[in-house]
Amino acid sequence: MRVTARIKDYRLLVKVKTALGETVDRGELGRFAQMHLDGFFMPEKARKRAARFRGPIGISLRDRLKSPVTGGDFLSIVGQTGAAMGRLQGSGLPLSHLVMDIRCTFFNEVTKEVVFLYLPLSGKQKSPKPSEFLASILYSARPAQEQDAGIMSDFAKLLKSTAPLDVRRIERFVRGEARAAERTAGEPVQPDPSREGGVGGEETGLLAEPGDEETGLLNEEWSAGGHAAAFLPVLHRCLTGEMIVIDKPVYRLGKEKSYVDYFVNNNIAVSRSHADIIARDDRYFVKDLNSRNHTYVNGQKIPVRMEFEIHEGDRLCLANEEFVFHLREV
Repeated sequence: MRVTARIKDYRLLVKVKTALGETVDRGELGRFAQMHLDGFFMPEKARKRAARFRGPIGISLRDRLKSPVTGGDFLSIVGQTGAAMGRLQGSGLPLSHLVMDIRCTFFNEVTKEVVFLYLPLSGKQKSPKPSEFLASILYSARPAQEQDAGIMSDFAKLLKSTAPLDVRRIERFVRGEARAAERTAGEPVQPDPSREGGVGGEETGLLAEPGDEETGLLNEEWSAGGHAAAFLPVLHRCLTGEMIVIDKPVYRLGKEKSYVDYFVNNNIAVSRSHADIIARDDRYFVKDLNSRNHTYVNGQKIPVRMEFEIHEGDRLCLANEEFVFHLREV
């Protein structure tokens, strides 16, 4: 398989040409495209032996790992890798179609997001195991400091002790190291609910089904001091890496500058006044304004002119323009 990438119109275009004897399963790829899964390149075109994808600008993960990596960045990369595997399994998609190669996985240096390729092939040779993919990340990383090497050494021991791969243990490892870093920095640390009651607790794990309430390592419901945290709603525009602060009760997005609060440039598929983000009583909603090419939340087309509630981590698509909704603690 041959993979090439280039930047065009603020996007990274990735082209894949299959090896001899391999063909693209276009039906399966089309089904994947309809799901709009976070953390993956979006398929644009597919032929029998080639496919093209688009996504946020980035460098290959292999190139990123050539530079010194802090323990926090390493944990983030490992955590995002496990989360991507969980999204595939939660959506009923086989892990064997995930391209598990750090040369074909990309890293956005602004947002620190890892973006993966999903490419279903017929006649494909045996793909690497998830544990082998994580090992390739581990042994390609250059630790920035001695304590970072310690984190990676501990992760190596974990990989060797889990056969087959136990992603729940990996999640607990990532959480535990993140809490240890907070403790070292002198910040109060919340008790880990997953420690109570052992493995049978209510921890959702990296393979959580879509819709589970847990949304990530750094999105705790309560602040470290034990008081309810205040959150700032933002939209991450996947194409450019911009973080758009929703600073009005009704915040409009579209391609006509004079009509909207955020101007979506370089995309003719977006309508002049496409959608509103609405804040009401600490809840957030998106409303499609009768746009030509519709609005989607996590791959589901929402009704026109009806408020549809959104939550942390939800993926919004205005036509084919992708955003991710986040609540940042302030």
